[in-house]
Amino acid sequence: MKKLMILFVVLFLGSIALAQPKDHQSKLEQLSTQLNLTETQKTQLKPIFMEMQQKRKEMQDAAGTKPTKEQMQAAMKPYQAKIEAILTAEQMAKFKELRKQEHQERGQQRP
Repeated sequence: MKKLMILFVVLFLGSIALAQPKDHQSKLEQLSTQLNLTETQKTQLKPIFMEMQQKRKEMQDAAGTKPTKEQMQAAMKPYQAKIEAILTAEQMAKFKELRKQEHQERGQQRP
């Protein structure tokens, strides 16, 4: 029984570890379709999304709780500039609109 429990914990933690990198990947795939990204843009954006995900995780781990909206905005500002440098003006306008919609949807989902 003890071995079974250990196996379950190892598999569970392993699946969590493997699932985390997919967050940025699925976001990139979604944006690729929505913004019609080129292969070059996808290659340039991938490490930025990975850095953003890592920064969010570090902030949450350091605080022990979810960072405030203001803290997240301040931390993500440098990444925003990097993204703007990669996207075309048309893509950036669409990106900002998509982010606005995401924020509105998240706000409606909160109790």
